[in-house]
Amino acid sequence: MLERRGVAGCIFALFATSLVALVAIERNDVAIFDLALSTPMLVLSVAAIVAAACVLYRRYTRRHAPRARFPTLIVVNGGLSLAEDPVPEVDELIHMLDDAVVLSREVPVVSRLQAVELTGLLKEQIAAHGTEANPRQLTLTGTPPPLMTLADPASLSRVFQILIRNALSAGSRAMLRIDHGTSALVVHVDDNGFGLPKSEREAVFERAYHMEILPSQRSNHCAELVIARQIARAHDGDITVSASPEGGARFTLRLPLLLEQERTLQAAC
Repeated sequence: MLERRGVAGCIFALFATSLVALVAIERNDVAIFDLALSTPMLVLSVAAIVAAACVLYRRYTRRHAPRARFPTLIVVNGGLSLAEDPVPEVDELIHMLDDAVVLSREVPVVSRLQAVELTGLLKEQIAAHGTEANPRQLTLTGTPPPLMTLADPASLSRVFQILIRNALSAGSRAMLRIDHGTSALVVHVDDNGFGLPKSEREAVFERAYHMEILPSQRSNHCAELVIARQIARAHDGDITVSASPEGGARFTLRLPLLLEQERTLQAAC
């Protein structure tokens, strides 16, 4: 705004000087003509032209200048080298800060295990995410009988929450499929997002993936997946990721059933 006013002022001063000279010529007024051609008026006119040219040049260089970059120190073979990276957007910095806060929290300690009915616990989490209001956004297929496992209910509920929230944020809908055998329960959580390339399928469970890589350079998956896998492995289970038949990513949670846990305990005695 200030630049536009400056240009307008310079043009107005130049126009006023020219108008005074024309009036002097029209009236054949020597006094006014001498005033228009006096040294102060000529200096003012030249200054107005130079100022307008400088302002216009500044505007041109700002508009066509390359995007600002900032140097980044990179460790190479034990030494430091200087590299230039694009300046991160404010939204990306805020996203990375949120991820850092999430990953700085302590992982829930799985200290006291009790018999938990897995199917009912999963259905409770699905209902908590509002499937009744939007049944097409989150669906559940497969109706296994009640399946029991030894687990910490609060921690296991958090795993289901993370997987469901991650699927809904990665795509427009999510689908849960339940499968089981005699020794384990398997829950597939599918989304219709962009999926995960093979090179990132293991990295998405690592802290560095969410804390060192810009959000625009990684897939849209939440940092809490790191915590979800830690909780699952504390229950002798695991979480893996693969391609989904829905077109996005498939996160698979595997948990041992109570019968298998009893066999393990008997074998250890």
